[in-house]
Amino acid sequence: MNKKIIAISVLIAVLFVSSIAGTIFYYNGVANDQNSKINSLNSQIINLNKQITNLDAPYLVTSLGIHEVNNGTFNVGNGEKIASNALSILGSITNEGKSTAYHVGLYVVAQNFYGATVINMTVPLAGESGTASVPNGDNLPLTESIDPLQSVQLYINILCQNDVPNNWTITPVCTDSP
Repeated sequence: MNKKIIAISVLIAVLFVSSIAGTIFYYNGVANDQNSKINSLNSQIINLNKQITNLDAPYLVTSLGIHEVNNGTFNVGNGEKIASNALSILGSITNEGKSTAYHVGLYVVAQNFYGATVINMTVPLAGESGTASVPNGDNLPLTESIDPLQSVQLYINILCQNDVPNNWTITPVCTDSP
């Protein structure tokens, strides 16, 4: 009889330990799954907060006409001649965002026919309208600001010596603080 009681006691103990282990294993998996969901939801909250911030940020939209201008060669003295070419940009920039865009300008990169970069610079806006003639390679301070829903007309000539640019990328740039 003692052997039966011991065997039943051992069986009950094994079943009890097994059920506790199974319960711990099950709820550990459930807890890990819920923690994963919490992490995913926290990531979504961070992304949505960034989107809300971006909704309040300045948003620049351009309408630009770009022309390559070959001005020919000029005598600069001592029999030396240089080619004087330009990238002429005419159009407008509109701030369609909900806050003022500060330090507004155009980031311009242009290559010649051979793929060599002949312009790589940030050009400030020249007031409400006007001409900014800047030598190749100079980065001037950006001072123009554009209020929400305001549009600024621009006319910019970027002078470059020698090669006429024939492939360009123009990107509006700004900051959201003065």
